Formats: sequence, C-alpha cells, structure tokens
Amino acid sequence: MALGRRNRGRLLAAIGSTIAGTALLAGCSGASPSTPDPDEVSGSITVWSWETTVEDTVKMFEEEYPNIDVTLVHQGDGNTLYQQIQTAFEAGSGAPDVTMVEFDMIPQWALSKDITSLSALGADEIAGDFTDATIGLATIDGTLYGIPSDAGPMALAYRTDLFEQAGIAVPTTWDEFAKAAEAYKAAYPDSYIANSPFADTNTQQMLWQASVFPIHIDGDTIGIDYDSQEAVDVVSFWNDLVQRDLVSSIPVYSPDWNKAIAEDTIGSMLAAAWSEQLTAPAAEGTNAGKWTVAPLPTWKAGTPASALWGGSAYAVTEQSANKPAAALFAEFAGHDERISKLPNAGFPVLKQYAENDEFLATPVDFYGGQASKAVFAEAMTTVPDGWEWSPFSSTVMSAFNEKLGDMTKGKLTPEEAMAEIQSTVTDFATDQGFTVSE
Repeated sequence: MALGRRNRGRLLAAIGSTIAGTALLAGCSGASPSTPDPDEVSGSITVWSWETTVEDTVKMFEEEYPNIDVTLVHQGDGNTLYQQIQTAFEAGSGAPDVTMVEFDMIPQWALSKDITSLSALGADEIAGDFTDATIGLATIDGTLYGIPSDAGPMALAYRTDLFEQAGIAVPTTWDEFAKAAEAYKAAYPDSYIANSPFADTNTQQMLWQASVFPIHIDGDTIGIDYDSQEAVDVVSFWNDLVQRDLVSSIPVYSPDWNKAIAEDTIGSMLAAAWSEQLTAPAAEGTNAGKWTVAPLPTWKAGTPASALWGGSAYAVTEQSANKPAAALFAEFAGHDERISKLPNAGFPVLKQYAENDEFLATPVDFYGGQASKAVFAEAMTTVPDGWEWSPFSSTVMSAFNEKLGDMTKGKLTPEEAMAEIQSTVTDFATDQGFTVSE
C-alpha cells in the first residue's frame, strides 16, 4: 500500500470522529482498522488554486472519494487569487472551502481567523511526515493551519561555461562570492555575476539564511527587529555590490530579466527549486543545459545554510460549510505521493523524498542533466530553524521594496533603510492591536 494512501487513513480517522462519532470501519479490504468508510465524508467543496497540477489532483481526489464533488477555480496566479479571496474575506462570504496560500500569508490569515485550524480536524496526525521547515511555517502558536504542498529551498544556479571561461571557482562563502563578482566583472564588463536580492524580492530569505529572525509572534504580542546589526550587515553586503555595479538590479522575471538571461548577461541566480521552470523559457535555444546548481554561499565557511523562497500550502477557510471534506482535500493535495510525481509538480515537501534515491537521481535537462533535486533536497535540510513570517506580510514586503529601493538609489544608508522598515512595521502592528516588543 502506498505511503500516501496509508497515512491518509490517519487523517480520515480524525475527520471521521468529527462527523461520524465512532462509526469506523473495522475490516474493509486493504484498509487500516481505524479508517472510516469514505461514504461518511461527502458533499461538495470549492477549491481555489494557481497550481499547474491541480486539475490532475482534483481528478485523482474525486476518483478516490466519489462522494465528494469538487468545483475548481484556477486563478492562474497567486496575485489574482489573493485579490479575490481578500474581497471574500472582507465581505464575510464568497470564499472557497479550500484555498492555496503561500507560507508567508498563513500567519496573516490565521490571526484574522479567515482560515481554520486543521489541528482540530486531525491534521496533526500527519504533520510529522513533512519536512520540518515547511510544517513549521504552516503552524502558528502550535496550531496547524495549512498542509504544505510545495517548497522553494534555495541554491546557487550558475553558468558552468561562463564561470569556467573566466577561471572563477564556485564560491562557497559570501566573501568568496564578492571576490568572484569582481573577477566576473573584469572578465565580462557588460555582465553581472547575479541579480541583487533587492530586485529578486528575496532579501528576507537572505536574512533567514543568515539566521536573522526579525519576527516572533506570541499571541497578541509580536517581536519586531528589522534594524538589528545582523540584519543591517546582510543588507549592507548586497548594497555594496549594487553600488559597485557588481550585481544587476533588474526586476526578476520581467522582460528585461528574461532578455538578460537569454543574452548571457547574468551568470548566476539565487535560485529556488522552482526557478528552473520560470527561467527555462528565457534560456531556450541559448543557454539551457549550461546551468549547474551548487549550495548557496554561506556566511560561515563549512556551515551550510539555505532558506525557502516561496512554497505553498492548502488551507481550509473559516467560511467553509464542509470543513471535513475540505480538510481531506487539503491533506490529499499535499500528502498523496502521486501528486509529487506529476509533470511540473512543485518541489515535494514530504520527508520521504529526501531519502528517495530514484527521485534524487532524476536528471534535469535545464541543469545539463545534473541531479539537481539532490542539491535542493539537501538544501531543505539546512534551512535554519526560527523563521516566522509576519502576520501582515504585504505591509512588510511593501516597506522592503520602498525603503531598500531608496537605499539602492543612494537616498538612504542601509542603517536608515532598516530603521525606517522597523518604524513602518512597528507602527502598523500597533495600529492592528499588537503589543510590540523588540
């Protein structure tokens, strides 16, 4: 019996107790003794998602649970879904039963009580099957609010040919990276070793990788520490490279960025496991297959560290009128092992894949046939514990974009930029009724 099918029985058992008391199956062929009859979980649910594989997921789910009818609304991208669901949340009606949500939005929706506790629906029974980094991000104050479905562990993707031609060794520390950036510029005056994290919008991931954790939530008290010296040091490192014109500042995945990739003017990427899917079209016919993945450089030699850039979960909304069936779909979408084997599926979040030799050895054409999944899987194990997303993620992101943008233009120093971010976020938190501590 497949691992996903066997462990679904654990969640079904908990869900069954909420809808059918003690009416559990004791002897269905191939079923766990604690597994309730799927007929006891029935009805209709609506699912909102931008995931490319979700249509296949719905089809498999309905085959598995024919008494549950799923209406799928595929928004195509996260921004559209967020705009629509925020309208529904504010109106108090119109939200789906199940929604896809990025990890950084879970605290905001959990604390606003727009999504419901999955712990209360038995999901804690399967929590241990997920990687620590992902399940931790879906858990707020000890309560699970989302079932992880994909993740974005980070690594350094680089152009093997360009690095070799310039005689540059792959950097293993950020000090080595800065020196490599100088050598790269000398070899290719019109090119850059990489794009800056300010333009990539992954500056917070750079803080995370350095074990700088600005947010800590404890009930209605929130710790905010964006202007710590450690945070300023990380931002200063990258700002120095920007000011010396050693890294580019092109909005990531924009037409200009795609052009830079195609024309060989960006030599490496601070890449997530999903980056290949978005970069491959720009590299098609020019340099696809000439990229290789290596661990991210680190601040301390010999101490590997990564971060998660992106990554999603499925959550059940508080407005759902069929929470048991909704929770079952969320669990199925993140936990059934068949989902991760679908073409273009996101990077898997189940621990079993970190030890699956077949999965880890899969060659990836974009990376020249390299078994790049093994590099990203290892990166997942080096994500520092302790990161928490803010319960007002959009406000934080807006502040980062504005203040760090001013910094790169020379209007603010790194210290001033981070102090203004600290002030903006602290004021917003206070206005929302939080007690703020530093």
